Parts: sequence; structure tokens; C-alpha cells
Amino acid sequence: MILAVGLIVLGGLLLLVGGEAVVRAGTSIGLRLGLSPVVVGLTIVAFGTSAPEFAVSFEAALGDHSGLALANVVGSNLANVALVLGVCALLMPLRVESRLVVVDIPLAMLTLLALAACLVDGTLGRLDGAAFTLALLLWLGASVVALRREPELVGEEFDAALEAAADGTLSIPKALALLLFGLGLLAWGGDRFIAGAVEFAALVGIPEAVVGLTIVAVGTSLPELVTSGIAAWRGSADMAVGNVVGSNIFNVLGVLGISAVFVPLGTGALLPLDLLMALLVGTLLWPLARSGLVIARFEGALLLAIYLAYMAWRVLGV
Repeated sequence: MILAVGLIVLGGLLLLVGGEAVVRAGTSIGLRLGLSPVVVGLTIVAFGTSAPEFAVSFEAALGDHSGLALANVVGSNLANVALVLGVCALLMPLRVESRLVVVDIPLAMLTLLALAACLVDGTLGRLDGAAFTLALLLWLGASVVALRREPELVGEEFDAALEAAADGTLSIPKALALLLFGLGLLAWGGDRFIAGAVEFAALVGIPEAVVGLTIVAVGTSLPELVTSGIAAWRGSADMAVGNVVGSNIFNVLGVLGISAVFVPLGTGALLPLDLLMALLVGTLLWPLARSGLVIARFEGALLLAIYLAYMAWRVLGV
């Protein structure tokens, strides 16, 4: 038991450090090459914050633990909205950009609906994965174009926020070295995390999908919690919400899409209710965000309470 928990903790730390290294290195490379901060934010930063989910789900899929891979993404999406935004809103009421309400939050809900439709037969196949990956590329391209057409002030605020976050940009050689280091940590951390989670599930008699939905999902959501928490604390609450919503879209279309292209993913012990809960929480976010374009502290407390109650029921109801 101690070994399993130790592997989970070690893997989580490696994923957290590796994800941060990938984000910093990738941001430095993008800005050094003259890419727009908007492009960097929607591609490199989005991938970096979802890198732990990708590392864990891909390792799980390759290791014939596809149910854990799916549960990780579903649980991460649920944790991102209910846990991460719940905690962030308690720290500071979260301002929401109108574009998130009109476009990105509904799109995050649609990706979960598409996932549910694809899983009717119990498997996310290679063709489904290819369609998800293509949809991800289309979304990224459309987002870059749309953001560049936003009012000039919005673009300036976004660029300034990202450039401030990337203060102390690394040189290209140092950034490449850090990128390789981060990717190595992600691969190693994902392997250790999965090994610990599988062993823990076997020792306590809990299905792998439940471990993936709870412990693994929270572990891989740590980058979003740290990134969004810091953004909210510094007053960039709109970036906190955007980071979570973008990460949820990337998780389904990118993490599961690319993983399924290589290895078809079965549902395992993942319940339809788990996917439904992730969809319901994502749906609840929409009216909360629309109400004055702010997620208030009591609304954050509501999201957090829903998450804790469902996780307790899921674990105790095994």
C-alpha cells in the first residue's frame, strides 16, 4: 500500500513539474520565434496544461488500462470545472469573457455529448479518435482567427497577460533543453502514476475507473488548479476560466482523440452517470457564467460542494 501511494505521489509531482517545464519552455520558444501570444496561449499553453492528462491517458491506453484512460479525462473535466473553478471562485470572484459564454463553454459541452455518442457501443475507436483530432485542429485554427478579430483592447490585454506570465523568456537552446526535460518528466511521471494507481486499485478492491475518476483525475488537474488559482489571485480571472474551459476541450478532442488513434479505448468500469455528471456540471457553468459574466464566491462554493459530494458517493458506493 505504501509503495502504491508513494508511486502516485511521485508520479503526481513529476507530472506537475514536467507540465510546468513544458509550458514555460514552449512559451519561450513561441515568443522567441515571433509567434503571437494569442497563438502561443491557444496551442502551447493549452497543450502544456493538458500534458499530464495526455501522459497518463496515453500510458494507460498503451498498458491495456483504457478504462482508466477514459476515466482520467472525464474525471479531470469534472474536477476542472467543479474543483478548480470552485476553489478559484472562493479565492476571488471570476470574471468571464463573453466569448467563453457564447462559444467555448457550449463547445466544451458539445465535446462531452460527442464523446457520449461515440461511447454508446462501449468503445472510442480509431475513427472516432481521428475525428476528434481533426475537430481539435479546426477549433484551434478558428479560435486564433476569432481572437485576432476581437476588439483591439481585448487582444492587447490577452497579449500583455501572457507576456507577463512568460517574464524571463529563455533563450532557444535553454528552452529546448527544458522542453526535453519536461517531456521526459511527463513520460516518467505518467508511467509511475499509472503503476501506482493500478496497484492501489488492486490492493483496495476498487475498480481502476473509479481510481482514475478520483485520485488520478485530481492529480492530473493540478496544473489547471495551480495556473488558474494564480491567475485568479493576480486578478486575471478571465484567464483562469478560459484556461479551464480550453483544457476541457483539449482533454476530450486532443487527449482522447490522439490516444484512441493509437489504441481504441473501452469504458471499463466507467459509468454513464460519470459522463453525465461531467456534462451536468459543465452545463451548470453556463448559466453561472452568464449571470453578470461573473462566477461569484457562493457559486464557487456550490460547484465545490457538488464535486465533493459526488466523489464521496462514487468512492463509498463502489
